[in-house]
Amino acid sequence: MKVLLATDGSPGAIDAAHAAVDLLRSDAELQIITVIPQLEDPMDTAGGFEGSLITEAEAEERHQSFAALGASALEATRRATGRPVEVEIVES
Repeated sequence: MKVLLATDGSPGAIDAAHAAVDLLRSDAELQIITVIPQLEDPMDTAGGFEGSLITEAEAEERHQSFAALGASALEATRRATGRPVEVEIVES
């Protein structure tokens, strides 16, 4: 059996991970995911004479920040399960 668990790393998500593990069979494969925004294209918000609202560097910095938060959420949830799991960051 494969089980997918989504997390945002919040205390409620950690509690849910504990509860989920208690319900799973010992041979169940667990995968934990978190969703972050995809890298923003500054030209998507550009308009008219004013140009884009953020620079490419700012977009990259935001994306890296979201990726770091996602990795932290995955690690906290992985630790809470106390078992081997696959983890993945999904960009939306």
